[in-house]
Amino acid sequence: WRHLVHSCVGADASKRWFGCIDDNGESSRLFVQDGLLLDSQGHIVQGLVEAERIAADPLLQRLQQTRPHHRERVRINDRGVASDLGKFDQIILPTGIRFCIDIRWMSDDVSENDRQEWQQLLSYFTHPAFALGSSTRNGLGRFKIIADEQNILTLTNNPSAGAALRKFVKRETLPTKVSSITNDYRPFARLELTALDSWRCGQGSRPLGDKTDQHTDSFTYSEPTVRWHKGKAQWDDHPQEILCGSSIKGILAHRLAYHYRRRTGAYAEMMAEASHQEWESRPQELGQLLGSSREKNGAGSSEQEVAGQLFVDDAVIVCDKTLIRTHNSIDRFTGGVRQGALFSEELLWQPKIALTLRLASNAKISQTLADALADTLEDLKLGLLPLGAGSGRGNSLVEHQTGQIWDIDWAQLTILAQE
Repeated sequence: WRHLVHSCVGADASKRWFGCIDDNGESSRLFVQDGLLLDSQGHIVQGLVEAERIAADPLLQRLQQTRPHHRERVRINDRGVASDLGKFDQIILPTGIRFCIDIRWMSDDVSENDRQEWQQLLSYFTHPAFALGSSTRNGLGRFKIIADEQNILTLTNNPSAGAALRKFVKRETLPTKVSSITNDYRPFARLELTALDSWRCGQGSRPLGDKTDQHTDSFTYSEPTVRWHKGKAQWDDHPQEILCGSSIKGILAHRLAYHYRRRTGAYAEMMAEASHQEWESRPQELGQLLGSSREKNGAGSSEQEVAGQLFVDDAVIVCDKTLIRTHNSIDRFTGGVRQGALFSEELLWQPKIALTLRLASNAKISQTLADALADTLEDLKLGLLPLGAGSGRGNSLVEHQTGQIWDIDWAQLTILAQE
């Protein structure tokens, strides 16, 4: 929150509300309490919880597991296969989990400017860059405000304020008013695409249609979600098909590196004597947009570690039709089917996918990298960039169609001056 206020409003507002430790340092005006989980009945989970309550609540029972939900991640190298030691799992919380957060601030004299600035600070809770936890640039950590309540207490000569403040701290009641906190931030790009025919992404664990049988072993990736109805939560029996932000970002990054090399004349013929490590490394200039870490650069690299400026949201897949495609493996000596090599996969038929790309405040990249990004998004629009799994079999071809949204705000990019 402080980082976002500092980048969007300025250092003075950040110091005034969040405090500072410089020569004229002052303490923070804000008291931010821990965010507490809500159970399936909409009650706050506070303090030690009895095992019986956890066992009786389907939401708490699921969340106390060692792996309530996880995503399988893999890093792809320049040859389109998994990098060495590039396979890992990431434990996450499912979509729909709710928390309650309390914030207090005090002042001897609350001016009208304080009130307006406070509302501006609150609006950043709905800013797309306000995300909690790790992998926030890969679609994780975002949330929305369901309800909020603001109260003003006069502490001077007001004995009843103490009881009201104690009640607030104990969180005996939850806000019920629908949130009116908004932010007029515009995404960098909103891109709607439709698959040309059959489509699949990731490796799911359960079927999405009713046409599967015991031989179907490949499914589109889907995730469980928590749905709320009249203040009660329950697990959705039908999982939601998801194209993860990390997958989208990896696909864009691979094509972005290609176009950048093409525009700078870094052709494969010039790297005939290069080592395998040099082939796997991407152009350093891509770190301006995608970020750079010591793990990617190598221990001896001189490239600076920076956070990425591109945020890619998870894309919800909209599809109402599935089909089954059967495959087998051919014996290269006999030309017949190999024993035990018959399998089938469940595919989605012409699903619709909406991508949302966001940029950090004051994102700065070079003109060459900006041109390569424009080329990459144009490939996506024309159906030249597969988005999903099975691209070698034609399962992930998508393109923009007439009537769909294709909105890119290039004004959000600041072009670095050429040296």
